[in-house]
Amino acid sequence: MSDLGVAIAAAALTIAGTFLIEQWRRITEHRAEAKNLRAALAAEMRLIRRAVHDEAKQTHGHPGDTSSDSRNPRRIPTPVFAATAGSLGLLGSASLISRVVRLCGAIDSLPESLAQVRSAGGSDTAHIRAGDLLLSLWRRARELEVELSDRDMEEIPAYESALFHEIEREALEAIEAAQRAGGSTTVMIPKGKRR
Repeated sequence: MSDLGVAIAAAALTIAGTFLIEQWRRITEHRAEAKNLRAALAAEMRLIRRAVHDEAKQTHGHPGDTSSDSRNPRRIPTPVFAATAGSLGLLGSASLISRVVRLCGAIDSLPESLAQVRSAGGSDTAHIRAGDLLLSLWRRARELEVELSDRDMEEIPAYESALFHEIEREALEAIEAAQRAGGSTTVMIPKGKRR
C-alpha cells in the first residue's frame, strides 16, 4: 500500500472515529437530559401533590366557609413544566407526556375549576365535588411522581393520606345516600294507564 493509501485510510478512520465519538456524546447527553428532566418533573409533581393537599386542608374541614381563603384558592405554580415544555419529547412516551401536560393544565386552571364546582350546587354537594376534584389531582400527581422518579420515593405522610381518605369516604357516603334515596322511590302506575 502506498503512502497515499495509508494516509487516506488513516483519514477515513479518523473521520469515522470522530463521527462515532460525537454520536456517543450526543446519546450520552440525551440520556442525561432525559434523566434530569424526569427528576425535575418528579420533584415538581411532589410539590404539586403537597400543594393540592394544602388546598384540600384549607377547604375540606369547612364546607360552608365563605372566607376568602377557602373561596379563592391560590394558584399552584408549575415552573419546571413551563420551562421544559419544549423538551418533553425527551420523556419518550406519548402517554406520559400527555398525562404531564393534562395534569399541569388542570393545576393551572384549578382556581377556576374550584370556583365553578362551588357555584354549581348547594354547599354540601359543592364541598364533596371540590374534594373529589382535589383527590383526583392529588392521585394523578402522585402517580406521575412515582413514574418519573428514578430513585426511592418518599412516603406520603400519614396526615396527607388520612385527609384524602376522609374526602373519599365522604364522597362515597354521599353517593350511597343518593342511591338509597333514588332507589327507594316507587312509582305506582294506575291499571288503566299502562302501555
